[in-house]
Amino acid sequence: MGSKGHSDRVAEEAVGHVEKEWKQMVKLALKIRTKPCNPTWAEEQERKFIGIYRRLLTDPIFELEKEAGV
Repeated sequence: MGSKGHSDRVAEEAVGHVEKEWKQMVKLALKIRTKPCNPTWAEEQERKFIGIYRRLLTDPIFELEKEAGV
């Protein structure tokens, strides 16, 4: 089992990190889009939404709330 066990553990850890980051970005997107905040701060935070995260700024809010467990 040697290296296969290691690869599975590493893969599981990587998936866990991605899921954690995704949830953090969902929560940040919700905060930007639903709570009054400093526009300068919001613009700075929006720069973090690149690649697969970009859609979090345009997806329906109810979908983000569902993903965040709100």
